[in-house]
Amino acid sequence: MNELELFLLRTKMSQADMARRLGSSRQRVNDLLRGKRPSLGLALRIQELTGIPPHKIGGGDGRGR
Repeated sequence: MNELELFLLRTKMSQADMARRLGSSRQRVNDLLRGKRPSLGLALRIQELTGIPPHKIGGGDGRGR
């Protein structure tokens, strides 16, 4: 389980709500949960929303760990 998944579970926030707060799509949030890397701008918005540093977002094996 990655940092974003843990954040969503802790806050009971949906992927759609996170996407709306980030100004992104639900599909993009799903991609991030599966390990895809965000753009720098999106990574910084995620950090602002969640407190998760950019280097801990995405970059996994893509299998959702």
